[in-house]
Amino acid sequence: MRAYKSFLAPLMKQYQEWRKALGTWSDSLFISLLAFDNHCLNMDDGKSILTQDMVNKWFHKRESETNNSCRARVNPSKGFLVYLISRNLTEIVLPDIPKWEKSTYVPTILSENDLTSFFYECDHIPARKSSRIERHRKMTIPVIFRLLYSSGMRPYEARWLKKEDVELDTGIVNINKTKRGIQHRIVLHDSMLLIMKEYNRHIQVLYPNRSYFFPGFNGECLTARWLRETFKMILMKSGCPTNAVPYSFRHSYATENLNSWDGTDPDFFRKFVMLSKSMGHTGLKSTQYYYQEVPKYYELIEEKTKDGMDFIIPDLEVDDEI
Repeated sequence: MRAYKSFLAPLMKQYQEWRKALGTWSDSLFISLLAFDNHCLNMDDGKSILTQDMVNKWFHKRESETNNSCRARVNPSKGFLVYLISRNLTEIVLPDIPKWEKSTYVPTILSENDLTSFFYECDHIPARKSSRIERHRKMTIPVIFRLLYSSGMRPYEARWLKKEDVELDTGIVNINKTKRGIQHRIVLHDSMLLIMKEYNRHIQVLYPNRSYFFPGFNGECLTARWLRETFKMILMKSGCPTNAVPYSFRHSYATENLNSWDGTDPDFFRKFVMLSKSMGHTGLKSTQYYYQEVPKYYELIEEKTKDGMDFIIPDLEVDDEI
């Protein structure tokens, strides 16, 4: 089992427990801190002291990195260092990190035909009754991907759902482990609720003592790698665009909601706020990002506002918020 090995190990464990108590700990944070821990271990001269040089070299942008990838690598350790500084456990000064750069990434929105083909393949996964793993896959794959598509949840939010987070009597899903600790709720569509109830009955037979709603083969939550590789496998079999990722369901959810609304509806803003809240965005600007993927609204606003377009929907620092 991987563990912290440097002189910072006790403090990193302390920080980890603190984040767990806040409900903001994740596997990705652990992996990032392990990398910083290894960096400090390699630079330690035997004095077991965190030095400014160690921190500066870790924060330095590498030749192979973009500004955004450097920020992604450094930010988890920055949180740990802020924790130490605020408790007077170190005297180091945080170096500057590169400025965020506007992403040129364009999300892949799956078409209706793509979705039909994708879920057909999900529903036709063969499984031997004698194989527990194959039965698990056949049960789980059609359900977790339908949940992502119908709810707009982030993939890791679905993976981390505990049994008690899903209220099968009301259809309410409490998303507690999420980006930046922003807890939120969604309400399942009636058809999705029926699917979740049926899944719960069957998976309970395989994993009677499970903690997670979607257990992995070992009883813990499904891994990001499993979800990513399974999605890619279904994608290849269905003939869908190969640049799609599990997050594509979240993009489809947002744009399909926007496309279903009438731009003249006086209730539009309330719906927009509800969409933002259900997706767990920290503010409306992250939801505004999807305007550019919905020509019906983007062109309408552009036509009505002319030069005011940039003021209403500015260039957004979406970062990884969407």
